[in-house]
Amino acid sequence: MQPTAVAPQAATFQLDYLLGIGEEYSDNFRRSDADKKSNFRTILSPGIRLGINGAFTKGLISYVPSETYDSSDDKASLFHSFLGSVTWQATPRLSLTLSDTFIRSDEASQADRLSLRRDRKPFTTNTLAPILAYSLAPITTTAYYRFSTFLDDGGRDTISHLIGTTASTSIYESNTVTVGYEYLNSDTSGGQGTLSAGSLGSGATQDVIGHRFFGSFTRQLNPLTSAGISGSYGLRQNNQSGNNQSGNNQSRNNDFDVWSVSLFTTRNVGALSLTGNVGYSQVKREAGGTDSSILTATTLIYRFARASLTLGVDTGFSETFAEGQNLGVVETRGVTGTLSYADGDEHEDDNPGRRPGRE
Repeated sequence: MQPTAVAPQAATFQLDYLLGIGEEYSDNFRRSDADKKSNFRTILSPGIRLGINGAFTKGLISYVPSETYDSSDDKASLFHSFLGSVTWQATPRLSLTLSDTFIRSDEASQADRLSLRRDRKPFTTNTLAPILAYSLAPITTTAYYRFSTFLDDGGRDTISHLIGTTASTSIYESNTVTVGYEYLNSDTSGGQGTLSAGSLGSGATQDVIGHRFFGSFTRQLNPLTSAGISGSYGLRQNNQSGNNQSGNNQSRNNDFDVWSVSLFTTRNVGALSLTGNVGYSQVKREAGGTDSSILTATTLIYRFARASLTLGVDTGFSETFAEGQNLGVVETRGVTGTLSYADGDEHEDDNPGRRPGRE
């Protein structure tokens, strides 16, 4: 008897309609020390969300436009937010994930992860990231590319390309070793003023290229807890060119190295989840000067009923030119807290597109 061919399960789609209405008040809407203005902002945000749950394809895509009205200048604006991540399981060993994030906004908190932006000007940012994963026991490898653009209205534009790869393997079941490499090329140009990392004036450009090597060792202590050590070393070539105060064109190099080492742990107990690390980081510049910092990135999440409380602590150096607005290499210290409540059906995203190669 001939075997019966079984067709793969057709992709299942679920479309949800979203609606958000909000009112915000600020006593310094322009985020300016010299020109403080109070403002009421009315926000209307309709949107759609598409869930994909097929035999070989899974993903989540959402688009939310936001119409805003500001009382301080009697002005209406339209902003956009697009988030998407789709994974195709080509074979049992090979998968491809494509994720994209597009934001058009004037909210400084949406410009970068660390909320470094201080003024309120419209900007457009987009990050496209395909990820290829291949598993051949006991080794799992990934190759990824990240294309990031940050277009600042009336300011400088930054375009970054990052190519990376990782490889990991298990040792005696409870231990995992991961190594990786990344190549970065970032260009910043346009606008007026001074680059954050130098003193060149109007029309200055900055090109940063370099390599980064990283690795980690993780041990599963018990079903609920893992711990390990990670480290990275990056070499950056930093070239700046532009007109000085006399109007003459000049260029200079300010190459630097940055490295870090840290201990990390992950623990999940019931409704409580803890992910954190603590270590040491250093930036050494070729032109002279070395800066050091304690490194930590800790997130505590407590879930109860349909709500969740998140507390985060983040300190250390950040290379802002790698993704988003270029503010140079900055040392930051911050604490964030978020209380969120889920109303309605929730979608489980089997692969949210988390970037590999990041400790």
